[in-house]
Amino acid sequence: MDRAREGAETGQALSRRAGNWSRSLAALASDHRRALRQLSAAYFLITGQRHRPAQPALSLNPSLPLALRDQFVWEQRWERDCRRAAEGCSDPCLGELYQELARDGTLHAAVIRSLLEQM
Repeated sequence: MDRAREGAETGQALSRRAGNWSRSLAALASDHRRALRQLSAAYFLITGQRHRPAQPALSLNPSLPLALRDQFVWEQRWERDCRRAAEGCSDPCLGELYQELARDGTLHAAVIRSLLEQM
């Protein structure tokens, strides 16, 4: 959940800097906010408690292309980590959620690659 929050905040910060490409990056941030809500609900269903994600310190590269590269690498790690979590999960609903989030990471990386191709 902490990583989902980090993805949402980074995506939002990138969209503010992206000019013509801000809509695509705002959608990426929105997807990570949705992931945070989904993971929070799953956590509550499993534990009966609310999780309070840490507030990450946001640090973006001043160069937009390099910041997008950083986010591309982050999305690849997100996808890999979600796939691993799905493989190690005994709850079928949670496993499907992790698979969905991994697919989102793949799509996000493709969006970022496309944006860099257009720059």
